[in-house]
Amino acid sequence: KTLFPYTTLFRSSSVPVSCASRRSEKPLRLSWRMTRELRESKALFQAVVEGSNDGIFVKDADGRFLMANSTLKYWQSEVLNPECIECPEHEAVSSEVLASIKAEEQQIMRAQQNITKELKVQGRDGQLRTLLVTKGPFKTADGEVSGVFGIARDITERKRQIGRASCR
Repeated sequence: KTLFPYTTLFRSSSVPVSCASRRSEKPLRLSWRMTRELRESKALFQAVVEGSNDGIFVKDADGRFLMANSTLKYWQSEVLNPECIECPEHEAVSSEVLASIKAEEQQIMRAQQNITKELKVQGRDGQLRTLLVTKGPFKTADGEVSGVFGIARDITERKRQIGRASCR
């Protein structure tokens, strides 16, 4: 049983630590509630991000992945480059695609607007895959744009089915 919380809360107070316990109950309850709410918020965020079949990511202004869900990590290890998490994006895609992605992401950060478009990438197996990607500016808690977030959906099979249906 430590007195650390009490000494921290009442460091500038003239109230002795032994008398501080009644006064500190409310701030401690508030702190516990905030901690619980933060834990619940994090669990909710993780449940949504990890429960999605879409690839979800956040990258810094240099194109390095700060966060990627397990779906995106699977795509990167099985379809693209197994080492690309925490690496610049140029290790995950071809050099032809890289220039347009970088320019697009710089524009997203400048304009602070979301975009949605199809992105074609060649997989390790040589097959062309189509991703529907939505990207937007990633902002810090202070509101400063510090990168890009994205949500990517593999629509390859859906496009094949549409192509087959239109040939009938």
